[in-house]
Amino acid sequence: MKVQDLKINYQVSKEDGSFHLYSLTEMGKRSPIKYLCSVKKHNSEKFYVEGCEPTSKFDVLQEQIKNKIESYEYDSEYYNPCYRKGVFEELIIHDYLISLGFENVDGDTYILSDKNIYGFNTSDISVSVWGLSALGDVLKNGSPNEEVAVILHTGFASWIEVKCKRNVNDIKKGIDGLLKPLLLTDSVNLITKSEKLQSIGDIDILMHKLTMSLDHSKLDVKSYLKKQLLEIANKL
Repeated sequence: MKVQDLKINYQVSKEDGSFHLYSLTEMGKRSPIKYLCSVKKHNSEKFYVEGCEPTSKFDVLQEQIKNKIESYEYDSEYYNPCYRKGVFEELIIHDYLISLGFENVDGDTYILSDKNIYGFNTSDISVSVWGLSALGDVLKNGSPNEEVAVILHTGFASWIEVKCKRNVNDIKKGIDGLLKPLLLTDSVNLITKSEKLQSIGDIDILMHKLTMSLDHSKLDVKSYLKKQLLEIANKL
């Protein structure tokens, strides 16, 4: 088996004695090609995934590659060895916060961007993960910080802080530990308040909007609410 055999099935990049394999068909989230895993060369005819026996048979190597990709806890592209140290945690936590509905607004700071039933934002939840940026830590200390701080901003110059070891699971626990009590108590409070309110009954409610050209449009809220509530129910 030769390197050319690998190139039939993968895009191949050689670095530091390893051959990094990328998909020929899938795009990465942050690069034009998706990283899969790396293999090493044993001699002129044999390759292997680290931890496996060298083989000259391509189908055996394919199985090693498949098993390696399946062993990853997260998507294979997070494990790209070409990334600087510390990027693994930075990318996963960034994507985790985005998946929770947060929007990155300033480096390490994220704001909850969920819209309410009327289409605007009524929450004001802001979270930062101090010390997560791998580049900033390397420039300052020579290597990523071993500890990060998950911050829930509570007002001007005030915050609640949880310190975590620099690993994905601990940082996620820190984020969840700060946000879950907040979101649960907010939900209970809002439900309690809503139960005190009367049904809107036959009241006509209109949503008004001015376009960029100053055209005035309006929409019946009841039909809009029914549509939005059905979409929410279908996601549950």
